[in-house]
Amino acid sequence: MKSLQELREQRTAIADKLHKLMDDNPGAKWGDEHQKIYDAGMSEIKGVEAEITRYEAIMDIEAANRRTERPEVQVTLDAGDRPFQTFGEQLQAIARASTPGGTVDKRLLGIMNTAGSGAVESTGSEGGFLVQTDFATELMNRTYNNSVIMSKVRRRSLTNGANSIEINAGFDETSRANGSRWGGVTVGRTSELSTGTASAPKWKKLRFVLNDMTGLFYASDDLLEDAAMLQADVTEAFTGEFEFKLQDELINGDGAGKFLGVLNSPALVSVSKETQQASATIVYENIVKMYARLWAGSWLRSEWYINQDILPQLLTMSLSVGTGGLPVYMPPSGAAAAPFGTLLGRPITPIEQAASLGTVGDIILADFSQYEVIEKGGTRAASSVHLKFDYNQTTFRWKIRNDGMPLWSSVLTPYKGTGNTQSPFIVLATRS
Repeated sequence: MKSLQELREQRTAIADKLHKLMDDNPGAKWGDEHQKIYDAGMSEIKGVEAEITRYEAIMDIEAANRRTERPEVQVTLDAGDRPFQTFGEQLQAIARASTPGGTVDKRLLGIMNTAGSGAVESTGSEGGFLVQTDFATELMNRTYNNSVIMSKVRRRSLTNGANSIEINAGFDETSRANGSRWGGVTVGRTSELSTGTASAPKWKKLRFVLNDMTGLFYASDDLLEDAAMLQADVTEAFTGEFEFKLQDELINGDGAGKFLGVLNSPALVSVSKETQQASATIVYENIVKMYARLWAGSWLRSEWYINQDILPQLLTMSLSVGTGGLPVYMPPSGAAAAPFGTLLGRPITPIEQAASLGTVGDIILADFSQYEVIEKGGTRAASSVHLKFDYNQTTFRWKIRNDGMPLWSSVLTPYKGTGNTQSPFIVLATRS
């Protein structure tokens, strides 16, 4: 007999095949044979869903039986049925419920009974308790709000039952030359008796597949005694680490089970260094040429992301004038005042994930509104007392499911000019 996870994966696999069948045979290409395959697939999905429903019903009955078969554990009522006020307070309640002969706060059972909301993940079959929904959600919300990049990307949520999606990412346009705009649309003047040349736009499709990112925390019995400290430390640590890893993938991800970062995107434009430019330097000509390669649609949305080590390079840049030069990144009142925080009118933000000075990625000009993140279910959080029982520890787990990549799959060649390609993602080539 297949496990619940295997049944869910089977349902997803069938649905993916049907989506591909429809995408490969649009409109007039769809025939009776395709319809038969589609109908058979839908029938198979209904059968799998029926198995999933029966499986889940059995699990609910077993969970209810286990709760009634533990007479040594007393369920206590909370005055006013108020929710847990802090994450630390709930962790303490879990610790008490996990102790032989201890008491179970009914709010823990209440959270388990609302597991169908999809915001948290039930582990009742493992003797665990769920983390209250608002605490689990707060962890991911703080991650997005604190991230300088994640708050700028496009975000799309998947519905239940879907673990992948293929989206229409606009026109498949790699050049603005005649015959290439909008993916191949052509119009022209015609004489009275002549006919025009037929053409059609071409759309670009991107496929996203959800992948898990997981954080585990083992709380000792001693640590669980201090609710206030526990909440502050755990929230800060896991919020910061989720934020760091997601932002690192946005920049450096290779797309293998994780985000495709802009530095590995085929749409990345790399600007060459200046002739005889010294190693590990940035000069004003680099900045000007990077900005000139930025797609015009990103001019008002782009930002500079830098490794903080390059700040001295920016503050000492100058524009050659005759035999001298003028500073280009200095406030009007001189070094006594703070720098503008903008370069060519666009904000500058230091990030840890930027590369070392002199290497590709030490300074990035990017418009992250041209980056898509697909996610499902928000943060799912759960706990278990069994995994580390021998060590007097309770295990807590947070998991998110998402995928991300640039909406551009190639650079863009402009209609006129020198032929320099453009993109929303610009870097400076290695200077060594």
